[in-house]
Amino acid sequence: MRIFPHRFPFAVALFLTAVLWGEEIVSVSAGMEFSLAITDEGRVFAWGSNSCGQLGDGTFDDHHLPQLVRLSGGEAYFDGVVMVSAGGEFALALKSDGTVWAWGRNDYGQLGTGDTTARTFPAQVRDSSGSGYLSGIVAISAGANHSLALDSSGTVWAWGANWEGGLGIGSADHNPHPLPVRVKDSTGAGVLSAVAQIVAGASFSLALDSAGFVWAWGSNYNGQLGNHTILPQYLPRRVTDSLGTGALSDVMLIGACGVGTYYLSGHALAVAADGTVWGWGRNLYGQLGDGTTDQREL
Repeated sequence: MRIFPHRFPFAVALFLTAVLWGEEIVSVSAGMEFSLAITDEGRVFAWGSNSCGQLGDGTFDDHHLPQLVRLSGGEAYFDGVVMVSAGGEFALALKSDGTVWAWGRNDYGQLGTGDTTARTFPAQVRDSSGSGYLSGIVAISAGANHSLALDSSGTVWAWGANWEGGLGIGSADHNPHPLPVRVKDSTGAGVLSAVAQIVAGASFSLALDSAGFVWAWGSNYNGQLGNHTILPQYLPRRVTDSLGTGALSDVMLIGACGVGTYYLSGHALAVAADGTVWGWGRNLYGQLGDGTTDQREL
């Protein structure tokens, strides 16, 4: 009980809140000082810090107990959601119709609404032209200041901050990118394809392709791109194996730290088909689990 002093009260609070609505929690996501949960009816609960409207209830008031995210106007509840991702003071939600919605902080265009205005209610993510809406999406991931979305064709869309090249468009800058752009391939001439999973980190991004290879781009201050360097990459590049002579392969699952600054955060994990776990990047507190506090570029 001393190890997890808040575990029981928290579980009871969320469980009882959902029960009152006759729903069950099926998925959760933890962001920067706030949390999200989806019910089996596709509604979203949010709680924690609300400094930028990331709880989606039309206010900037913090909530110490779960509250349902509402639609603009506050009279109806946001529903039809199948996936949520909590980032750095903003949130993404994927609906069953393949559309993406976002709310909270937006100073870098991370909401994908075509502007840099924060939202306290969910707003639909625009398409690359700004005249329509992003569609056909099957997965989402919110990072510290940028967002990723995977479409049904296996290509990746990115928007938000691009300080260290986290959008994968072949360059880096300090301008907001408030509309989705396709992530390019390693040559810069085409687009990254056959992607099965995406993860947005703190100014860097990861993608797992259908062949089991991991691609990484963006900030590399702590070696979080796993390519035996600490240089940023503006285009996707395969994560190398531990020897640096080939590529990390047969990967089934990827994860990355999604909050913090690029120079104080940045580590990644991968689970291989044989059940082994690989880690690389920042390791100041032993977060790679290798028995040391040595930074690893893999």
